[in-house]
Amino acid sequence: MDEHRSQHLRIRLNLLTNVAGRVTPFILARGWKLGTLYEVYPDDANLLGLNYNQGEGIFIRLRSAIDEYLSMPRIIDIMLHELAHVEHPNHGPEFFVLWEQLRREFEDNPGNGDHQDHSGIDVSVQLIIPDQTDANTIVCPS
Repeated sequence: MDEHRSQHLRIRLNLLTNVAGRVTPFILARGWKLGTLYEVYPDDANLLGLNYNQGEGIFIRLRSAIDEYLSMPRIIDIMLHELAHVEHPNHGPEFFVLWEQLRREFEDNPGNGDHQDHSGIDVSVQLIIPDQTDANTIVCPS
């Protein structure tokens, strides 16, 4: 594996691990069970995240369409959006209330998210490039 690729794998792993640690308090507080957190990099630049089977797999975009890493606040917001889908699979009013609540909680407790422990969330550096989804996957454009 060349050094450039190895460096990007480390960056992606660090970003995913950081995000998992930052949202763990919200997951534990709600008793949610999550599976694996992946990076998704679809052809559709507007696709920022996917939630498979209410959290069994969460896929978040870390890089823009021009292959630049997104800011951590943007990545966190994508993750909070996908977490709201654990309870609300569609973009109905309840979904937006929960997403906004998660945003406020995160904003009010920024230190909460510095957990090295991300128990309950596996982190994978396997890059997912979706070509189609199934009925259990919520596709979230920007």
